[in-house]
Amino acid sequence: MPLPSVSSVPPPPRDPSPRARELVWKLHGGQGVTMAVGAIFMLAGLAMAVPFNWGLTADIAISASSRTVHARVLSRDLDRSTTINGRHPTEIRFTYSVDGQRYEGRSSTTSESLVRDAQPDATVPIAVSSLNPGWARLPGTTRSTFGYVGLVVLLFPLIGALMLVFSVRAHLRERHVFRYGTPAMAKVVSFGPDYSTRINGRHPFRVRWEFRVDGDARVFTGTLSSMTMLSLEDLGKSEEIVVLYDPDNPEINTAWVP
Repeated sequence: MPLPSVSSVPPPPRDPSPRARELVWKLHGGQGVTMAVGAIFMLAGLAMAVPFNWGLTADIAISASSRTVHARVLSRDLDRSTTINGRHPTEIRFTYSVDGQRYEGRSSTTSESLVRDAQPDATVPIAVSSLNPGWARLPGTTRSTFGYVGLVVLLFPLIGALMLVFSVRAHLRERHVFRYGTPAMAKVVSFGPDYSTRINGRHPFRVRWEFRVDGDARVFTGTLSSMTMLSLEDLGKSEEIVVLYDPDNPEINTAWVP
């Protein structure tokens, strides 16, 4: 069956055929992989970020606004369950009072000089958050075991969230341009396994095309992929196919699948 010409593409809005729903409406190839990797990064990153940044909110609040009171040291011990740059941090627990209310707090640090005077039963100055008197620490230390370094862990869920957003956004754009895009003829430049992507140990098959828009010297490209070669065989083995593009941004395009 010959592929349709530009003139045979129905006007928008176009309803996808069963084949179009299978190839265009579903996540395909790299989009699905990007979404899966993004979800893993986000979930794993969030799971790591909670313990790494536990208490960091209080540290930020204390840095923003605090007052100095005196506290009595309850204990000073190495936290042997945690290692930072090859060293165990020292955890100092103390008790203090604000406006007649008694509180207990803790601080962590790997600096011996900061905790030299924090012997049990010693009186030491501490910084107490103006926002919440239950948040306090010794000057120069942090309530969070890993301190502000723990913020680096937030990069993992952030990267994962961005990957999810970009993959979903790209997919929704393809669906929109299928319904409302402008048709054009494109030249098929490659067809075969996409070795840059692996799904369950298999490479999807990908057809790639190039096209120009009237009045624009730039060359725009697009791809469509599937786990089965026969789903794309007619497109991949054609010299030219019909594509649908966004006239405001031709980089957003997809193949016309009747």
